[in-house]
Amino acid sequence: MSFVPTILLLTTAASVGCWLGFLQGRWLSETKLIKRWLAQIPHEYHEKANHMFHKQGLYALLIGRFLAFVRTLLPVLAGLSELSHRRFQLFNWLSGLLWVGIIVTLGYALNQIPFIKQHEQVVISVLMILPVLLLIGGLIGSIMVYWKHRKALSNKTE
Repeated sequence: MSFVPTILLLTTAASVGCWLGFLQGRWLSETKLIKRWLAQIPHEYHEKANHMFHKQGLYALLIGRFLAFVRTLLPVLAGLSELSHRRFQLFNWLSGLLWVGIIVTLGYALNQIPFIKQHEQVVISVLMILPVLLLIGGLIGSIMVYWKHRKALSNKTE
């Protein structure tokens, strides 16, 4: 695929996926479980969260696109808040275009480097293995922190 259709297709896919998350949040906000959960949160915190989303919604969506787990949860949280559908869609499509544009342009620019072109298979392999190594490192680090926390708690109880 050429550059512009790639940008358009991926922007559409990212924005539609984000919109479905928003709709899921709207649907979930009407369920008894979520209503009970939200009732446990003090009203002023709920108001602060809604106010922040209304005030900082664009920044949250823009920055959230670049953070893996946040990118998944943010649209649902936007749906749970009282963010207007029109405002969400504006931010959704702008952030989707910016995110896809940056990632695709970066990939295209990297592919123009002669060293990368010559060692394309090695680069692709490294880019596939690197996230797995980072995940394993994160899991090991989390387990170590958990064990240290448990050890510190057991030492306090003795």
